[in-house]
Amino acid sequence: MVPMVVDHDYVASRTVCVDRERYEGALMEIEALREQLQTCHLHHSFGLKRFASSPEDIRFYTRFPSYKHLMAFWNLIEAATAKMVRVTRAKKTNATTTTIESPLTRPTKLLPIGELFLFLAYLSTGCTQRVES
Repeated sequence: MVPMVVDHDYVASRTVCVDRERYEGALMEIEALREQLQTCHLHHSFGLKRFASSPEDIRFYTRFPSYKHLMAFWNLIEAATAKMVRVTRAKKTNATTTTIESPLTRPTKLLPIGELFLFLAYLSTGCTQRVES
């Protein structure tokens, strides 16, 4: 066992003494935390895939009877997403304008199917929007 140096002056010496047991324990803890983070991320990620395995959730959030029915509807409308017209707010004039954007160039982070899911969830759950004045 090599003594652990708590404060190290890098100017005086280029070598650092480390307690191997403490170092290996820290590595094991880091690995366990990475696994826990990965598990937590998988359980808490939001989107359609999270609810795909639960017909009750699909029914509640989208009002479609099953994931299969929702995907059949998506396959019917998917081609039209390339021609979607979006309403955007001009930065300085606060006027609304319409622009045509392709799914690849629009400034959103959600895929079109994710936007559809959020819209259906909004309609299904009866969420209200707050109107800014």
